[in-house]
Amino acid sequence: MVDALFERGVPAIRSILRAGMAGRVIIEVMAQLDAQRVRGIALTATQGLARGMPVEDTGGPLKVPVGKDISGRMFDVFGQPIDRLPPPAQVQWRSIHREPPPLSERSTTSEIFETGIKAIDVLVPLERGGKAGLFGGAGVGKTVLLTDLTIHDHGPYPVAVTEEDNWPPPRSGLAVSMVGRGVTVLVRFETERHDLGIHAGSQRQPQLRVGHPG
Repeated sequence: MVDALFERGVPAIRSILRAGMAGRVIIEVMAQLDAQRVRGIALTATQGLARGMPVEDTGGPLKVPVGKDISGRMFDVFGQPIDRLPPPAQVQWRSIHREPPPLSERSTTSEIFETGIKAIDVLVPLERGGKAGLFGGAGVGKTVLLTDLTIHDHGPYPVAVTEEDNWPPPRSGLAVSMVGRGVTVLVRFETERHDLGIHAGSQRQPQLRVGHPG
């Protein structure tokens, strides 16, 4: 958590602040403590951040690109391309904090998530919108199965969120495999400014959720 002082008004809730060297520390405002102070959660590592350093209010929330040009691309959680390709041109930048769909557009019934894989659909069917986990040793097909589940989502724009240990991103692995099959991938990294996700482990920065603006 990071507290920031502003002499002339405080930023709005969910606004993005930048601090540290070259603004590398990204902070999302979570609470307005009083007329001059706000408290936010750091979305990146805070090494080097010290008391008295300047803080810049960007004036808006965290945004990510949305559009057809992001299909089959790889981005970090701040919407920046990390697949060694030029930034997509025909996109809109939308906030990750969007209003939920009205109740009239939400499903009130339980539906089966049809994967197209007989062994799953017949023996262990999955519920649409539910959760499932894959367990197994090396080389048993977890990556292939997960990729197939994503591809068979019957949606025009499949999106996946994955985690990598190193920066820059590798040229092989789950993320690259999905990109090769037209899946848009959000990647969370453990190092430097690319650290974002939900953590409960020791020696890790408290982190925030990843939103999908649709």
